[in-house]
Amino acid sequence: MTSGFKLIYEERGLTELIDINLNRLSTRVGYDGEYEIFQHNNNNTYYYAKVDIEDSDSYFMFAYIKADNDKKGLTFINRISCLDRNQTCEIEIESEEEKIKKIMTSIEFK
Repeated sequence: MTSGFKLIYEERGLTELIDINLNRLSTRVGYDGEYEIFQHNNNNTYYYAKVDIEDSDSYFMFAYIKADNDKKGLTFINRISCLDRNQTCEIEIESEEEKIKKIMTSIEFK
C-alpha cells in the first residue's frame, strides 16, 4: 500500500469563501457529495470527505481546513492506493481514515 499527500496553503481573503474552495477541491478529486464539518481544539474548521476511486484499489481522503480567526486555509488531499494492481490488496479504510484525521487535526496555523 502507498499513500501520498498534496497540500495547498493559502493566506488571502478567498479562504473565507468556503463554498468556492470546496467546489475547487471536489473538482480536483472527482467528488460529488457532502462534507463532514467538524472543529478541533486548535481553532480550525475541517470540511472533510473521502471517495472510493472507481475501477481501482484507491481512495481519496481530503479536506479544506480553515483557520477560524484568520484568512488562512489549507487544501489537504491524501490518496491511498495498492502498490501492485496484480496482487490482492485490502485497504483497511477505517484505520487509514483515523490516521489521516489525526494528521489533519495536528495542523496549526501560525
